[in-house]
Amino acid sequence: NPSNFFDLLKKNNIDVKKTYSFPDHHKYSNRDCNYLLENKETDELLVTTKKDYFRFNEEQKQNFNYVDIDLEIENRIDFINLIKSKL
Repeated sequence: NPSNFFDLLKKNNIDVKKTYSFPDHHKYSNRDCNYLLENKETDELLVTTKKDYFRFNEEQKQNFNYVDIDLEIENRIDFINLIKSKL
């Protein structure tokens, strides 16, 4: 859900100027990357998730930054026990 990523950036005081969404597991083409580069302002950074960043080829990666997101589960033990109970 791309909107979750965008909301997370905004909640962390990142000034999000524009957003672009691609399907999950999208294989980024040079055309996709060129489109994003052509539509950004000089001082803007292109940011993506770490997962999507590694879908870019080495040349494409030079134009992008990624956000490394960690997941922290509240009540971790309860969560694990719930999963175990469903197995």
